[in-house]
Amino acid sequence: MDIFEGMCKSYKLKLAPAVKEVVRKTCAEMKTTKGHRFANGRDVRKYFEQCVERQAMRISKEDGKADLNTLELADVGGSSLALVG
Repeated sequence: MDIFEGMCKSYKLKLAPAVKEVVRKTCAEMKTTKGHRFANGRDVRKYFEQCVERQAMRISKEDGKADLNTLELADVGGSSLALVG
């Protein structure tokens, strides 16, 4: 979670309400699922990059009405298994 929050800070992104808990659960799920193969920084970075890609797709469909500096639930949701290969 600290790595994800640090990346958000460096990109000047805020987390919408309830997003922090989803990210926390997703990171824990990745760690549990991958076990000893979990590469903390690399896997969290991949997850973060996928969240930013989802954000871009969501914003492109919202006709300029979106907050460009906020990650929403739609950006971070989903199973970590589907997000990080």
